[in-house]
Parts: sequence; structure tokens; C-alpha cells
Amino acid sequence: MKFQPPCYTSDHGCIIICEGDTSTFNLTDIFTKLSHQLKDQPSKHFAQFRLNNNTAVTELPARVFSDILFEWVLIEGASSLKRIHRDAFAGPIAATMKRLYITDAPVGDATRDGLYDVFGAVRTLALFEVLWLKGTELTAIPAGAVQSFPHLFHLFFVDNPRLTSVGDKAFSNLPAFTELTLEGNPIVQVSDTAFNRGQIKGQALAGIKRIVHLDLNNNGLKFLDQAEFEAFLQTNPSNLILSKTECLNKGNDWLRLKYAKQWFDDTCSN
Repeated sequence: MKFQPPCYTSDHGCIIICEGDTSTFNLTDIFTKLSHQLKDQPSKHFAQFRLNNNTAVTELPARVFSDILFEWVLIEGASSLKRIHRDAFAGPIAATMKRLYITDAPVGDATRDGLYDVFGAVRTLALFEVLWLKGTELTAIPAGAVQSFPHLFHLFFVDNPRLTSVGDKAFSNLPAFTELTLEGNPIVQVSDTAFNRGQIKGQALAGIKRIVHLDLNNNGLKFLDQAEFEAFLQTNPSNLILSKTECLNKGNDWLRLKYAKQWFDDTCSN
């Protein structure tokens, strides 16, 4: 295989890496050409695609990978990447891609017409296991964002400076789910009628039956509202909440009294 800089292969050709900047960088062209190069090969399957430290790529367009197959897609430091088409992973890759990691890229909320939507893009993936979003420009995890993934076990939303809300039934029908990390996001616990504030709505975690660790550290939460989180703890007595609140706030009394073995707060002595 021949790649023009800034792309190359590593790990005996199992990983394709594109990194650095170039004014002529076009992912669609790169993978269309690669598909043509491999037309007589028995497989177009790779373990990973990595996009690192790039300022040229502004979006992942529809069917960006042509018929090239990956299991993991990792994007880090793509400082101009603002949107992902809902059909970015359409095509053959939808049957093989298991994990998406985006770190320090300004990917934002869905566009008004719905054409660009990172959650819509992952909903096309049959074997999806892990979604990692760190340092993005998302302001919300919308209602119904992540639903009906039989293999998904970890959701990781960390240090997203504008992420203030998690919508109704955002995570549901996830039979293999074990860990939700919501750390370092400015999620604030207030009523549904508050203006310009965030909330985790009561049914955000509906339908998750397996043991789940819910990490809510460093979100600015002063206490954990019983109406929003008790159903999660009741679903499975082994479910845990990890948090960093104002431990002695009266809003946490219900946790101290009923769920001391399921709640671990950095500001408490437990």
C-alpha cells in the first residue's frame, strides 16, 4: 500500500495513521484511492484508523471510509473537526466498527437538519461497544442518544466544557452496559424549568439491567437528587455512584440513609 503524507501504516499494516497538517488533506479521497489499490486483495479489513494532531479536517462526511473496514476509529487533537455526518460510518464499516474515540476535537451538537450528528452516526453500527468523547464542544447528550446497542458496555463523556445536560432516556436498552463516566462536565442539577442550566433527567438511565458504575466526579453537582438517581440504584443493588458533591448537603441525606454501600463521594469519609 502506498500513502501520501501525512498518512502511513503501522503495526505490520494493521493500523492506518494520518497525522500532522497539510492543506490538501481529504479523507474521502484517501480511502477511495486505497479501496482502488486493494481491489484485488482478499480483505480490506484493518484494526484501527487514527487521525492525530490535524487542523485541516473539518468534518467526517458521509461514507468517508468507502469500503475500507476498521474496528476502532480514534481521533485526537483534530482541532478543526466540528461535525460528523450521520452516515459517516455507513457502508461495510457499519458491520465491523466497534469503538469510537474522540479526544480534543470541537465536535458539536447535531445540526438543525439532522445531517450531522455524532450520535446518529454511531447508531448505524451493529457491533458498537465503546463511545469515548473527551474535550468536545457538545452541549447535550440528547434524548434517546444511545439506544439499543446489544454489545455496548462503556460510555465515556469527560472534560467537555459545554456539556450541561443529559436528555430523557439518553441511555436505554443496553443489555451489556457496565460503565457510564460523566466526569469533568459542567452538569448542574436543577429543575426542568430552569433557564440556561443543566439537568440529568429522571429516565436518562432507564432500561439498564446489568451492574453499572456511574462516575459523576467533577461535574459541579452540589448534591444528587433522589428523583433523578434513586431508580438507577434500585435497578440493581450492585450499581454504584461515584461523585464529588457537597457531602453534607441535605440533598444527599437519602443516599446516606438508604444507599451508603452504593454511593462513594470524594468529599465524604466513606
